[in-house]
Amino acid sequence: MLMFLANIAPTIVSNMTSMIDHPISITDEKGYIIGATDDNRIKTLHKPSLDVISRNDTVSFDNEQVIHLENVLPGVAAPILFHKRPIGVLGIIGKPEEVSPFMKPVKNYIELFCMETFSQDINKLENQSVNTLVKYLINPDLSGRFDHAMQLAHLLGFDLSMNRACFLYQLNEIPNPLRSHPSNNGTDHSLNILYSNFDRLKYFCTDHRQDILSILNPHQFIVLKIIPEKEDMPALLQRFKEKTAGLVKYFQSKYRLTITTAVGSTQDTRHLAISYNDALNAINVGKHTDLGSRFLYYNDLNINIQSLIMNLIPYEKERLHAAIHRFYEDSHYDTLAQTFMTYCRCNMNLSETSRKLFLHRNSLVYRLNKIARLTSLDISNFEHCFYLYFAIKNGPNRKLTTMAD
Repeated sequence: MLMFLANIAPTIVSNMTSMIDHPISITDEKGYIIGATDDNRIKTLHKPSLDVISRNDTVSFDNEQVIHLENVLPGVAAPILFHKRPIGVLGIIGKPEEVSPFMKPVKNYIELFCMETFSQDINKLENQSVNTLVKYLINPDLSGRFDHAMQLAHLLGFDLSMNRACFLYQLNEIPNPLRSHPSNNGTDHSLNILYSNFDRLKYFCTDHRQDILSILNPHQFIVLKIIPEKEDMPALLQRFKEKTAGLVKYFQSKYRLTITTAVGSTQDTRHLAISYNDALNAINVGKHTDLGSRFLYYNDLNINIQSLIMNLIPYEKERLHAAIHRFYEDSHYDTLAQTFMTYCRCNMNLSETSRKLFLHRNSLVYRLNKIARLTSLDISNFEHCFYLYFAIKNGPNRKLTTMAD
């Protein structure tokens, strides 16, 4: 407690100096001055404070009394109470009859400040404990730490017997057209944004008292969310997409930050690392492709296809590129690629593809034949089309040819 008051005493003195015209001092439980308008008095012993603490009552000192006392100035001294216990002494310097009216409001301010600061410190400690718990749970090697995780969860009031899914939230800065490069406000600034909005994150991103919210780093926070057995996943995803819309809008307008949400698989406690990796993979897919959505589900077909393409080993990529390099190098590659992807989305139906592209059937056939010549593939063959589909998805302009186009 001594350390607690000592840490905030300089701030209290600074705040009070701008509010009243009289010097003040704050002493700890042992009578040492830990904050004062006159810096020269700090760390000196103020013996009368010990009497104020023992009596737990206000004491006045006039000019005649302080003549015979060391390091004592005229004024009024009163105990600073925390949960009804004196933890220090507030002194206001001046004629007792002049400074007495200030004692009650200043004392109340300091005691409220102590309560608020202590509450914030407790919240920080609790957040740190929750962060530690989450790091245990999303670590692939949980076996050696599971008992620690269970104990910590019990202390924090979390039931680890319930199945959860990882909801991973990624923050990205909205580019400013007036700047050639994104601004760099630093990791501390980014963390401050998240922690200062912690209650807002909790309101929008959780709906169950057993949901575990944690800030992972300056750009990501996570919710290990309880998944109700009676609610199917599509309905839950839609509900949370709508629920978080207010948070997304707020961060865009206030901080120029976008939020991408990725949802992993539902797992028991021992396998939450799988759910986290599912969500992380969906985030990475979203970064490198234009899926047309900022709310991603690990089991979505688009995510799985893009993930498969992105995770091709270098040798497979080289073979793919070498097989159809003439197609990649053609000056009309972008147009031909768009045409072929539309052809695939239309289930290889020429008439429907023509209507989608507002293109005459003969022109469409010409383009498809040119693709066939450049790739040596049979465009009417499903396996050949599937091969080319992968090649385009992994080609020189992946974002141009996503399934969302």
